[in-house]
Amino acid sequence: VPSISSEIVSSDVTLTGWTYAGTPTTHSGYFGIRGVGGNGFYILQLQTTTNIEARFTNAGSTNYDASSPTPSITANQWNYSSLVLDGTALRFYDNGTAEGTSTVTGAFTATTDSLEIGAVYGQFLEADDTSHDEVRLANVARSAAWVSAEYTNQSTTTDFYTVNNDVREWNSTN
Repeated sequence: VPSISSEIVSSDVTLTGWTYAGTPTTHSGYFGIRGVGGNGFYILQLQTTTNIEARFTNAGSTNYDASSPTPSITANQWNYSSLVLDGTALRFYDNGTAEGTSTVTGAFTATTDSLEIGAVYGQFLEADDTSHDEVRLANVARSAAWVSAEYTNQSTTTDFYTVNNDVREWNSTN
């Protein structure tokens, strides 16, 4: 999505999306914004073949990372990843569950860089059998409850709501 990062004018950001990693590879870019020269980007990327890392680089080029302490990618199934930045903390969620937090300082500087899906700044290209869906970028820091609800809503819709299956026929004599 070209020039989307110019719309991010606050220190509050939420980046979420689904990834189907057929063959996870080391340091594959999932989706995010990476500024020219690596300065100022939001990114979700594989730290190792089965862990995800959320990264924020402020305008002063200082990196902050939050990652899952345990493997979080299961090959050949959909995984929901979320990065939330609220101006003081970077939070990483895996399948709706909080996994890692990092205290941050500094701000994101709006640029004309693109939101990239499947690569980040043309680097860290993924395996051919990796897919993405429902990637979202918002200039608001979503709550843990929101991230969890989004995961539940999209992963197991029958757990999120119920439909009355009690269907009755209607006729003019009722």
